[in-house]
Amino acid sequence: MNAASQHSRDPAEEVYEKVNFLMLKSSADYLVQLESSVLEDFVLKYSGVLIFLLNVLDPDRSLKLLSRLTNASVLSLLEEELRMLAIREVAHLGDDPEKLITLTGYLDLVDRLAGHETIPDQEKGVIQDAVRILADMSTEGGKKRFLYLEYFSADKLQEIFRFNLEKNPPVNFGLMAFSSEQVRETILEILARHKPDLLTCVPPTLFSIRNYKLFLDPRVFDYLPESVQGIVREFDSLQHGKQDLITSIRLKLHLSADQSVDNESFDPEARNQVLNLIYTRLRLEPRESRDFFLRQLNSEGYLRQQDLDLLRSALDGQIDL
Repeated sequence: MNAASQHSRDPAEEVYEKVNFLMLKSSADYLVQLESSVLEDFVLKYSGVLIFLLNVLDPDRSLKLLSRLTNASVLSLLEEELRMLAIREVAHLGDDPEKLITLTGYLDLVDRLAGHETIPDQEKGVIQDAVRILADMSTEGGKKRFLYLEYFSADKLQEIFRFNLEKNPPVNFGLMAFSSEQVRETILEILARHKPDLLTCVPPTLFSIRNYKLFLDPRVFDYLPESVQGIVREFDSLQHGKQDLITSIRLKLHLSADQSVDNESFDPEARNQVLNLIYTRLRLEPRESRDFFLRQLNSEGYLRQQDLDLLRSALDGQIDL
């Protein structure tokens, strides 16, 4: 090859040729050292390579690589991985034309709404149905995707999802189907704060009670599914009674108002009384509300992890307390 031909070669292609799939760590280190413009061009043209690396590398190397990417590059990766996952599901839906049409419609929206800041009302139902199908697929597969998103700080994650919302809104909803609870909660927060009308695209099963304070805002509440509205109301009522319950717990544990909580030192009999008290208070509450409430009591020191697990099993009817 002459000098002129070498000079005219695509830089992204040259980078690809230097990536060694038998030496993933050194390949990742090589990509981290690239100039920003070269790396971004490589991501746009060979996003599948980055997706593969981020799903197999250790967290430290993944984060170093992710930290070099622009928000546009991250969006490109997310779009491509969503396409791959949805297309894989489409291939299995030959005997279910309705789901096939829904998922192909969603893929079309991911492409067609790139560069748009909102979703037409007539398309919101398509997205909700597609996300429900993808969430079922994710549950059946038993494996979470996009784990590399959790390597970002909370602030950076919010920045990325806000960028996605402004550049290609359907992407965030697809992510909710496959991602961890932390990622879903962050996306829900971004939607509630910036585009609450798009909450109508979220299937009821993917809402999280952790966002309930944001959901109580009248500008947000009306866009919630009716079933979620009921849970939010019930949980708000439960939270209002929380201090009374804690006061009762402290009395049973013989804790003064200014005494710190040490759940390893509780008297066994007093601990059992506390567990019975909490069980009685929560047994008629919706599962999501009581589970979040138990986690609150655990984080505040009133319940050990084994106490939380015991109460959860009893409230689910698996054991008698």
